[in-house]
Amino acid sequence: MATRLRYGGNRIEALQILQAFQETGSLRATADALARVPTALTYAIRKIERDLGAPLFVKSGRGLDISATGLRLLKDGKDVLNALTLLEEKIRHLAPGGLLELRVVHDSLIPFRNLIPFIADLAKAQPYTTIHVREEVLQDTWESMAEGSADLLIGAAGDGSRNVRVHRQLLGHIEFAFVAAPSHSLARQTHPVDLDTCYQHMSVVPREYRRSTREPTHLKAQTIVTVSGLSSMVDLMVAGAAAGFAPLSRVAALIETGQLVRLQTSDALPARPVYLVWRNGLPQPFIDFCREWFASDAGKLALESCMLSHRPG
Repeated sequence: MATRLRYGGNRIEALQILQAFQETGSLRATADALARVPTALTYAIRKIERDLGAPLFVKSGRGLDISATGLRLLKDGKDVLNALTLLEEKIRHLAPGGLLELRVVHDSLIPFRNLIPFIADLAKAQPYTTIHVREEVLQDTWESMAEGSADLLIGAAGDGSRNVRVHRQLLGHIEFAFVAAPSHSLARQTHPVDLDTCYQHMSVVPREYRRSTREPTHLKAQTIVTVSGLSSMVDLMVAGAAAGFAPLSRVAALIETGQLVRLQTSDALPARPVYLVWRNGLPQPFIDFCREWFASDAGKLALESCMLSHRPG
């Protein structure tokens, strides 16, 4: 019948002794490596061997070698030791204010590719933290904090924090442009587009625009199509199926290549402030890291392509 160690503590101790012996080559050096006196180490080995019912070491011409049982235990147990070492490191990391996991929500106003340097630096600064990143749109970004499903918001637009206690830092402002494809009938007008005329055309918006925005073009249009995000909205505009307001940063390249036309309107949409937002109770070192990162040159570079202005506070 197969033998096994009866005590979990003995299993770990056996693995530690065997690993130290394999690295040092002698019991005396093993005792030194484990900060134990040789007699105490010998006693521990005998006790483990009694529990195991098999020897951990066998005599050889040069002293002792690890037995076949010991080698098998060491081979199968190295992953256990590595996992325990990692667990100890995680515990040490969490003790001074580290995070076991972090839920980051970025608004689609700031593309994920712009935030890759931040995520990479954050992972280095929080090496034992599981980082969850997802994208939301406008009011959904704020609601993820209100519902308790986010710890950090990046690019939260407007003032959605009235019903939730949070801290925030201004990142800058997002500029909007009214755009349409060259083939769209509105694009052929030579004078500023009257919003009453816009109401007669299909309007496409991310689903949360309809609930959170005050733009009359979206509230009064005869036909409104809601889509899951800004990319889908822009795709419909490029196809000539709709016209409307979009973040200038998301359509600037399309305007430059002629796929979209920027139109002047009788009622412009003002630039919106966007914020870095964090919940109460986050460790101060983490908060300091995020605020300093977005105020750094790397943070400015990440935001400048999608901001009208960048003002870390």
